[in-house]
This record gives sequence, structure tokens and C-alpha cells, in this order.
Amino acid sequence: MFNGLKLRVYQYAGSGNYFLDISARTAVISITLTTDGNVNFGTVALNASKDTTPSGINDPENIRVDAGPADLAIRSTDFSDGSNNWNLGTSSGSNQIKWDFSKDGSIWTNFAAAGTNYPFDSAVSEFDTRDLHLRLTLPTSTLSNNAHSATVTIVATTP
Repeated sequence: MFNGLKLRVYQYAGSGNYFLDISARTAVISITLTTDGNVNFGTVALNASKDTTPSGINDPENIRVDAGPADLAIRSTDFSDGSNNWNLGTSSGSNQIKWDFSKDGSIWTNFAAAGTNYPFDSAVSEFDTRDLHLRLTLPTSTLSNNAHSATVTIVATTP
């Protein structure tokens, strides 16, 4: 329970106006994504994988911390064609896609659930950049062979 706060200011020396700032300072964080806003994996067979590494389609996204430092997290939606959804999962299945991300293209983290923030990198210094690689494994079977898409969001917070 908060009972209130009393602050007393006494003159130490001299005379004049006194100023007391009790505002909360908040850090400014700013990031820039270098991307065309689209990762086109093209046509991928059921239960097959593609990624954005140089040995894949060579289309990494780039995140730059303009004002920081910043902790970076990442989240994704499920995939949809407007009427059929492919849910995110730890493995591919019927209408279930395996969707992963990586900083370096060798250590991958799985988007196991839509709308969940997953740590990407911590205490990224101002003006530093990080590559974001994505890898998908299509469902083993699906009710729709139309093009599906998902939205990936980068979340920046103070360390």
C-alpha cells in the first residue's frame, strides 16, 4: 500500500529559484528494417523446406538499431491464404507449418505459437545490425494449395 511521499527541500546556500525534476526518464529506442517487406520462397513442395540463407534463396532481412541499446524479440502470425490457415508448430503436419528464425543461419529457433515473442538478441548497441534469416517447412498436407503468408514483427525494448 502506498501512503504517499513527502519531499522537503531546504536552502543550502544562497537564494533564488529551485528546480526539482522528478519525472521518469525513458530511453529512446529506434530500429530500422532493411527489407522489401516480402520474402518470396516461391513454390515449395509439401513437407519441404526453404530458407533465406546464402545457400537458400539468399534474402536475409536486416535489423539496425538506430537508437539504443535494444533487446530484440520476434513474433509471427499463423500463415493464411484468406480462408485456410496453416498453424505454427514444432513440426510440420496437416495444415501445420514449421517456421524458424536465426541470426546466423546455423542456430534456429522455432515459432511454436503465433503471437508469442521469442528472444532474438539482447543489448544490441546503437548503430549495430543483425541479419534475420527465416526458414519454413510446409505442411505434410493441406486443404488449400493457394499462396499463404504470415506477418513477422520485430519488437525492440530497453535492456
